[in-house]
Amino acid sequence: MNENTRVHYQTSFRAKANNPEHSALFTLQNIAFSWLYKKERDKRISSNKKAFITKCEWSNLYRTYSGIATSTYYSDEGKCWAMRYTHLDGELGRKRYWYVDIGIREITATNEAIFYCKISYARDEYDLRSTELPIPSSNTPRFIRDILKPKSGLKVYSQNQEFGLYSQPVPFRLTYGQGLAELIESPKRCYALIVFNSSDEAMQKEAIKLSRELAGKAQVFTLDQDPEFAEELRHCMKRDLIVRHNTYRVFFPLRRNRVDSGRHRWFYITDQDYPEQRTALINSLLKNYNLIEDSAVKNISEISRMISRANLLSSLKAGDDSEAQLNAFLDDFTKLEEEKAAVEKERDDWLEECDERESQITELTMKLSALSHHDTQKRDQLQVCYKTHFTQLPKTLEDTVRVKAVILKERIVFTDDAFKSAADYSRCQSLDHAWKILFHIGTTLYDIKYSGQPVGDIEKRFKELSGYEYAKTEGQNTKHDNRLKQSRKFKYDDRDFELWSHIKYGVEEPKLLRIYFDYDDQNKKIIVGHVGVHLDNASTRKKR
Repeated sequence: MNENTRVHYQTSFRAKANNPEHSALFTLQNIAFSWLYKKERDKRISSNKKAFITKCEWSNLYRTYSGIATSTYYSDEGKCWAMRYTHLDGELGRKRYWYVDIGIREITATNEAIFYCKISYARDEYDLRSTELPIPSSNTPRFIRDILKPKSGLKVYSQNQEFGLYSQPVPFRLTYGQGLAELIESPKRCYALIVFNSSDEAMQKEAIKLSRELAGKAQVFTLDQDPEFAEELRHCMKRDLIVRHNTYRVFFPLRRNRVDSGRHRWFYITDQDYPEQRTALINSLLKNYNLIEDSAVKNISEISRMISRANLLSSLKAGDDSEAQLNAFLDDFTKLEEEKAAVEKERDDWLEECDERESQITELTMKLSALSHHDTQKRDQLQVCYKTHFTQLPKTLEDTVRVKAVILKERIVFTDDAFKSAADYSRCQSLDHAWKILFHIGTTLYDIKYSGQPVGDIEKRFKELSGYEYAKTEGQNTKHDNRLKQSRKFKYDDRDFELWSHIKYGVEEPKLLRIYFDYDDQNKKIIVGHVGVHLDNASTRKKR
């Protein structure tokens, strides 16, 4: 066995036959056999299925030089079966070897089976060339997806049947909010939970794709867009675990006694660097995140040890003359097994810590790359901006708005009405404050709104950071006036928005300044619809 292997995919789960007359073990063996039968054309496979499901050792398979070995351990509780499939890399040939280890423990009393799978790879240990081989892209083996499909006749789950694993996203609708909250917060959940909160077609397609690509390692859920369901979720779920609209969030198992909300990341598929984030997510879950069921059989070596132990116990019961030696040997064997289990637990704990550190490093690297890319774009934009707009300082409110529209175009959209209102307010004498307020809208306010961190009172927080007063809405008299309500409505990108939120400076013209805007959460933009004097409200209308 090659000791320099690297994990490519690993999972473990339980399966129960839907039909009591069918065996979960045999069903899983059949799926593994069908997968190999389609990959290999050796006659030993096609004509010896019985040997495959009991014990076989086939090497140098036809044309591929692959190898298949299986073994079975029989006991009163049920069979234990394992397989190792070894084959050459399809592109690199003998430079890289692949190993597929499958282990299945049958639980006869409940017609269940504990399934374990690990796919690993290693370079040829006798190849002394220093050439670095490319890292293979992560993927889920087809037989895992076949196990999860409804037509397999199996109910698949992790630890308990409440934590089902499926081949498609699972929709959550009204009255199921409490169930979703309990699923996310359950300390017994072992797999990663991916929750999509959007009815957008692109998001729905992404949910289906991730279900396929992360089969057996994570379960995808989609939330119904019913407003009542959204309200139900807000009532049931902890604030730190809410999934924002038009995002999806990955929930790892919650640590005991604390909720580390930063560990459970949001993803926006419209982000510029989302493809890199997505690749990192898939690699991390498939390669690094371990799912191991209690009592799982991991490989053929474990089957061999079970058989050896059973043979020794049988000899002991038969009254062999060397009973004392056998007892001593069994004691040593038991101690070694306990030591092995302790070492494996210590290794798993260490690997989990390494995975977490690696995940943090990957996340920080992606952020650094995105910031570097964003910084380059900003420099290019500023160069253009300086050449086209900064031949002289802005002398009017309209000039100020047009310059800021170029500098902040990644975060702020200015409507035609915004430019027009600024042009109409040519007598404005607060250009320096207009410049600062627009800067804070595109930086301070944007970061508060879209950082993903809870901020509490957004109006208070903005004033603390910027020094300017932010009002989220107008008074009730204004909001109940149909004419005034209609005057605040506008369309952008074929969607409806309203101008209630505004930043204010001054109380009398020409130093007075009001900037009105709305949020486009779908695209993570702030839409500025008016820059200038105060829009009509109930108070100003009465004065007239």
